[in-house]
Amino acid sequence: MSKFGPYAAHYNVTRGFTNNPEMEGLAKQMQQVTQRVSLNSVQELVDNRGALRSVKDDLGKLTVAMNKALADTLKERDGLKQPDDLKVVYDKAFEKNVLGPARSFNETVPMVVDIAEAGLKLADYVDANRSKVTMQGKTVSGKDAKTQRELDNLVKNLAATAPKFQDAQRRLRIVLTGS
Repeated sequence: MSKFGPYAAHYNVTRGFTNNPEMEGLAKQMQQVTQRVSLNSVQELVDNRGALRSVKDDLGKLTVAMNKALADTLKERDGLKQPDDLKVVYDKAFEKNVLGPARSFNETVPMVVDIAEAGLKLADYVDANRSKVTMQGKTVSGKDAKTQRELDNLVKNLAATAPKFQDAQRRLRIVLTGS
């Protein structure tokens, strides 16, 4: 730290965000929330509807906490006095270590919510129409043409979120682990 000389406090602003115990807690909570939407069968969706319902609220709370930590860090950064040549270098590091991860977090949250909502719609439909559907392993079928069409539409909507989910998981891994 001594190699930063009088600018150690500037370095600490960035590190304070990335090494903040609250942010590490957010990372763990975010991983738990995303695991709740990572279910492998329709029956798991039906069985975990309560967890799917809570995803939006839980992510909302995490987003508020993330954005508060970001606002506090930005306020600290704005109070720093830096020569122009240092400011350019510092701003690049700040973008990479603070703004980029925060932006990715905020872009990922709606994706995870969309996935949870699509899964919940399918699960609620299956639960409400148990007498009209059959489930075998990972597949669900309607016992009549109308039910099958409705199921096909719900499954199609959920399947459309798969690439989003993979992208969200990748982004979150980068945000939460840095790689």
